[in-house]
Amino acid sequence: MRTKFTLFGALAAALLLCHVALAKPPEFELAAKRWMNKAEFKIVGGQDADPSMYRWQVALLNASVPNVFYAQYCSGMFITATAVLTAAHCVEGLSEKEISVLVGASTLDGTGKTIDIRKIVLHDGYNSSSKENDIAVILLAASTAIDPVTWLDTNHEDKLFSENLDIYVSGWGLTDPFSSNSKSKSLKDAVVPMQTNDTCNRSDAHNKRVLESMFCAGLHVGGEDTCLGDSGGPATYVADGKRMLAGIVSWGAVCGLPKKYGVYTRVSRFSDWLREAISR
Repeated sequence: MRTKFTLFGALAAALLLCHVALAKPPEFELAAKRWMNKAEFKIVGGQDADPSMYRWQVALLNASVPNVFYAQYCSGMFITATAVLTAAHCVEGLSEKEISVLVGASTLDGTGKTIDIRKIVLHDGYNSSSKENDIAVILLAASTAIDPVTWLDTNHEDKLFSENLDIYVSGWGLTDPFSSNSKSKSLKDAVVPMQTNDTCNRSDAHNKRVLESMFCAGLHVGGEDTCLGDSGGPATYVADGKRMLAGIVSWGAVCGLPKKYGVYTRVSRFSDWLREAISR
């Protein structure tokens, strides 16, 4: 049963769209501020995810923050034993030493294992203003035994993109779009319907900002969405009883508002780039 909540929140629309002005991702810097302030967090609504469905999901951590709950600022997912897929805006302007990857934990309570990063591969066509090509690969310094998620290949795209297809989104981001203290300690998920790009680009929605290399999903009436802190995480669907990766959490307006659907990088459009990035 679906619950109505905002999964991955924003401080405000301006904060979600301010990547151009900042040298580092705002989520990354917010993690350090939370640790300095030791804020008391209150979880507002939501549903805990089934950890068995998201073993391949990882938390990206601000390596300067010693507590994983405060350090988490974005998500990613294993696509090979040594490669994590995420959004370009989660790693732009950051060095390998500034980030670590938390694996094997669905709750940010000190469980799991952190792995160092060997190399960050940012898409060279990434545009921080339009969020075009918002995709990056993190190559780890050590291998893991975690089975990767299967990502949708270009040749099979026609099996996915249909209006109202159930899209599963998950993350540790804000559960209240107007409270920076609503960060979730446990991994949460939601189910939202896919929308056509024509619907996404209407003047009362995202007004022609959703490109062909993106897709959007969400309820017309709002309520369920992804938000600040969920960036880089997965948008999956079920095919033949198996989860398939369709997208990467990329951008949006204030989370959960009517017709302000969440926007995702369309992974199937990057098959060749992904294979090259993984091989580095």
